[in-house]
Amino acid sequence: MDEPSEMASPHSGPAVDRLDAKRPALTHLMYALAAHNGTARLVNAESRVQDWTGQFGTGDPHRVDDTLPSFGPEQVR
Repeated sequence: MDEPSEMASPHSGPAVDRLDAKRPALTHLMYALAAHNGTARLVNAESRVQDWTGQFGTGDPHRVDDTLPSFGPEQVR
């Protein structure tokens, strides 16, 4: 049986790194609900807050494990 002649190129993927309406930047925004006490937060773990996610909250990274214990010591916005 012949083996496939195609190989993945290490250079495959987007040819351009420009961000625009067709190629938006990835963001991180999560709605976290602490069911045990009924509190909720929007959590952002971006190292630099982008414009879109910044409209939902900014500030310095801080711990949220007071109401969301599963986060542990991880710092988020």
